[in-house]
Amino acid sequence: MSAHLNDQQFADLLLGTSTATAAEHIEVCDACRAEAQSIRVGISCCRESLLQLAEHEEVFWLRQRLAIKQRRTRHHFAPYIRWAATSAIVLVVSAVFLLTRAPQSVLFGNTDEADNALLQEVQSDIDRDYPSALAPAVLIDEDRNIALSASAEPSPNSLTKKEQLQ
Repeated sequence: MSAHLNDQQFADLLLGTSTATAAEHIEVCDACRAEAQSIRVGISCCRESLLQLAEHEEVFWLRQRLAIKQRRTRHHFAPYIRWAATSAIVLVVSAVFLLTRAPQSVLFGNTDEADNALLQEVQSDIDRDYPSALAPAVLIDEDRNIALSASAEPSPNSLTKKEQLQ
């Protein structure tokens, strides 16, 4: 094997799942052997420091739990405070915007003419026998009545609704 081992081959070698060619390469290549040895040393140092940290007394772990609980309760209300502050800022900005705007004067035209036009429109709606929304239905009904009267014998005294409305 002419090339050095890659990271995956080193991992397989350290886990004991490497191929025979990788093991042979380690015996022959000084650089790969030194790299594998430095990885083993690093892993063993990490393991030893973790074991030392895990061997603390129970008081240490109680203090750790207490510190974590204090941090959690301290940060528990922080989002609410941020929302309240944001809401207050928005409220203040909105109030300033509304209070500093100059009121727009309302331009009134001739109110007598507008009032008369409105009164005439109301009077025409009151005089109508049916609501304006039903006007298309009334026309359909009139057409149906005309068609029915045309098929029946017309009497000289009968008037259609259209003629009665005129």
